[in-house]
Amino acid sequence: MGVELLGHELMHVAQYMQGMNLLKYIWASRYGYRKNHYEIEAYQQGSMIKTALIKASHHQLANRLESRLVDKNIANSLFMG
Repeated sequence: MGVELLGHELMHVAQYMQGMNLLKYIWASRYGYRKNHYEIEAYQQGSMIKTALIKASHHQLANRLESRLVDKNIANSLFMG
């Protein structure tokens, strides 16, 4: 949740730098928080970052496991025959 929240909040920083201000944010919230396009964009950004980190960590784990299997196979071939 921490990285996802950080991505969400950093999206608000980017939105602010692109012209969002308090009045625009309040106006965008007139139909509710969940329908505010600034929030929708921020939640999407947070989710995208979380997904990317999960994929990267799975890829890294798979590479480590593959490396260990290769090392084990090399060791077995050296000592077994």
